Amino acid sequence: MTAKQASNLKPKSYPIPESFIKFLRNRKEGFSELPIDIQAGLAYWILAAGNNRRKHKRDSDYMSIGYKEIEKFFGRGGLKKINHDLHLFHVIPSSQIRKETIGYKLTAPMQALKDEYLAQKPSKTRLMTLDGKIVKKVPRNPISSLTLEGAIATPVWREARPLNQVFVSSDAMERFFDYLVDRFKNNTNDEENIKFYIQRLAVFMHASQTNLADKDFIVPKYAEGNTGRLYTINDISLQNTPRIIRTAVLHGSYDYDIENCHYAIFSQLTERYGYKCKQIDYYLANKQQIREEIAKAVGIKEDQAKRCLLALMFGAKLSEWPDNAIPQIVGAGKAKVLYENSQFKAIASDVKQGRQLILKRWHHQSKTHITNSMGKSVEIEKPANVKLAYIIQGFEVKALWAVIKLYPDEISLLMHDGFTSTKELDLSLIEKTIKETTGMELKMSVKKIELPSDLKAFLEEYLGA
Repeated sequence: MTAKQASNLKPKSYPIPESFIKFLRNRKEGFSELPIDIQAGLAYWILAAGNNRRKHKRDSDYMSIGYKEIEKFFGRGGLKKINHDLHLFHVIPSSQIRKETIGYKLTAPMQALKDEYLAQKPSKTRLMTLDGKIVKKVPRNPISSLTLEGAIATPVWREARPLNQVFVSSDAMERFFDYLVDRFKNNTNDEENIKFYIQRLAVFMHASQTNLADKDFIVPKYAEGNTGRLYTINDISLQNTPRIIRTAVLHGSYDYDIENCHYAIFSQLTERYGYKCKQIDYYLANKQQIREEIAKAVGIKEDQAKRCLLALMFGAKLSEWPDNAIPQIVGAGKAKVLYENSQFKAIASDVKQGRQLILKRWHHQSKTHITNSMGKSVEIEKPANVKLAYIIQGFEVKALWAVIKLYPDEISLLMHDGFTSTKELDLSLIEKTIKETTGMELKMSVKKIELPSDLKAFLEEYLGA
C-alpha cells in the first residue's frame, strides 16, 4: 500500500490496545493532556514505527507516512506542533523530485518507552479505535467501504463472510518471545534482526489480548485494491509480517496456497487462446528444480529466483538499472547474469508471447477499458503489464472469494494467493469449487503452521535463508 493509497482511506476505525495508550499517559510527560483521539493516533504511529511495510526509501531506519495520511490523523500541521512539544520523532523532509514522503523515526527516549511497554507481560485489555472510542464488540465486517484508490468498494467482498478475527497462539508467541529475548541478551551477530523480531512479536502479543472474546485474536482491517485483491491496511497486520513471526503467531492453524498461482492461470489462458507455453508448463511441473537450478547458476538464493520469476510475469524490465524490479531483488550484477540464463530467457520468451496473445484475445474489453473476472476495470491505454495483472489477479481473487464462501467460519486470514484456516479443509472440494467458479484448474497446497521445538535451528535456518 502506497502513501497515496493510505491517504484515501478512513483510518479512524483501526483498533489498538488501550493498554498502550494508558502506559503513555503515565510515562510520557504531556501526553495525557492531549485529546483522546490524538493520543490514540500517536500511539498507533509509535507502535507502527519499525514495521517493514513503512520503510522509507532514503533511510530504512525511518518510516514513510504521506502528508495527507498524517492530516487525517492530526489535521494540517498538527503533528508538527505536537512533535515540537513532546519530541516523539526525528523527521527527514519529503522530496518531490525523488518521490519520497516525510520520514519519521522514534527519538531515543521514545523508543526506550516503547521497548519498556513491549517487554511487559501482556494482559487483557480493551481495544480503542483511532477516534478514541472503545470497541465494545468484534467488528462485524473488517472490509473498508472505500478501495485503496478512494472509490466506493464493490459489494462482492462485503457479501462474503467478514474474516473479522485472526485467532492466534499466545503460548507459541510467548515461547518464541522468551527465546528471542534470551538470544539477544547472550550477544549475537544478528542483533538487529533479533531485536526487530522481538518488537514485532510483542506488538502482536499485546494486540491479541483483547477482552472481546474468550480466545486471543487480532482484529484485521482490509481494503480492496484496484484488481479486486484485499490488502490489510492497518499496521498491526500479519499479511506483510515476516514468515518467522507469522509461524509463532498462527501456530496450530493451516496455511493454504494456490500453487504457482499466476503462472498457472497464465498458462491456461494462453492455451485457451491457442498458444502452449512449453517452458512455463515445464516450470509448473518442476518448479522446485527450476528455481534451484537458476539460483545455483546465477549465484542467488532460491527465494530470489522465485521472486524474479514472479516479477517477470508482471512486466519487470530486463534491465540492470538499480531501481528496476529485478536488480532491486538480486542487484545489478546478478541481474545481468540472470538475463543470460537459458531457462530464465526461455520463460521470459513464453511470457512475452503469451501476454500479447492474452491481451489481444481477452473477451471482456471495450474500446476504452479491460474488465477482469471480478468486474474491476482498467483503461485500455495502460501498459501491457498492468492490464495483464488485472486479468491474472482477477482469477486469483475470484478463486479465493469462492473458497471463503465455501468455508466462511474456518478461514481467518487472506494472504494474496492463499489463506489461513483454523481447521484442515477438504482440498478436493476446494479445487472443484475453484474450477466451477473460475474455469481454472488450480492446485492448492496445505501445510500445518507449527513452531518447532528446536527454536535455535528454526531461527538460524530463517536467518541463513
